[in-house]
Amino acid sequence: MSLALDVTKIVAVLLADGWHPTLRDSFKIDGYEFVADAEIVLRGGQCERVSSLGFTFTEAGTDRAIEISGPLTSVLAVKSRKG
Repeated sequence: MSLALDVTKIVAVLLADGWHPTLRDSFKIDGYEFVADAEIVLRGGQCERVSSLGFTFTEAGTDRAIEISGPLTSVLAVKSRKG
């Protein structure tokens, strides 16, 4: 059995500072890297303990669009819609 998490159904993400509601369908997983002026400074997996995968989502319930991104290893749990 696997725990297949459908990223299109994620409604909240638990990070170290608490739960963050997500804007519908905004949660994404991809390669993780730090850039400066469009030049890659550090790729995930390039250094020990730096995740090669990251996440990003737009936080719901705020008066302006706030995008939260980070290494996938910082996600503690997710809440998802059923069905």
